[in-house]
Amino acid sequence: MYCCNFILKVFCSKINVKYTNMPYDINEALPESIQKHLPKHAQDIYREAFNHAYKEYQDPDKKRDKDDSVEKISHRVAWSAVKKV
Repeated sequence: MYCCNFILKVFCSKINVKYTNMPYDINEALPESIQKHLPKHAQDIYREAFNHAYKEYQDPDKKRDKDDSVEKISHRVAWSAVKKV
């Protein structure tokens, strides 16, 4: 997986396209810090909450703070979901 992501990043940089590995399809695609610190069940919750927020906040009108990126908002939402469990 890492090799494919690396190749994709290099290719995207050559054609001047922003590469993003989001939303996350599997827990193994989550950031390393999430994988190290959360048990599998919490990773599932984090991933689902992140993906839902990522899709929801693509619309700029739905963001409270227009300056925040979709990724930043999605990570906040995901952490909040994990904390509630």
